[in-house]
Amino acid sequence: MKKTIALISLTIVLLFSIISNIGLYQDNKAKEDNIQTLESKLQEQSEYVEVQDNVNHSTTEVVDKVQFVNEAFEGYLNYTSDTYQTRFNDMKDHFSAETIDKLQGAGTGSTPNISVESNINRPLTYASPNTENSFVYVTEIEYQVEDNEPTIFTNIYLVDLAEESGEFLITNVDVYSGNPTND
Repeated sequence: MKKTIALISLTIVLLFSIISNIGLYQDNKAKEDNIQTLESKLQEQSEYVEVQDNVNHSTTEVVDKVQFVNEAFEGYLNYTSDTYQTRFNDMKDHFSAETIDKLQGAGTGSTPNISVESNINRPLTYASPNTENSFVYVTEIEYQVEDNEPTIFTNIYLVDLAEESGEFLITNVDVYSGNPTND
């Protein structure tokens, strides 16, 4: 009888062991499937984060370039009789020598003998979606000579930007002037 009880007890322990192993196997299989699903999601998220980092980096670069273009044109287009000539010297950090020559045109030589003032209003800068370092700068210019009423016109500038070692330089500007209007 003791042998029978021992055999029944051993059978019950063996049965529990088998049931426990089957349960553990199924639990491990479910966990393995869950791990594979999570690893797949992690891979997708890693790719998304990498894409976002590239987009954020690209966006930051565009913002930096737009700010540079804005700065350059603020210095070029905002002037008075006193700063008419000196502004071209100040432009060397933003424009290539050839571009400065092009923008100076006939305006080189001497300071105007009469009072002039130029100010920009509502400047907008657009980055070209097709060309990495091309921009369109649009602004309304208010130009006043002496005590006359200001003349207002809108100019469009097509801007090419070069980048070397993280430094920017405007290498070309094409200017399209609108018809002047007076208020």
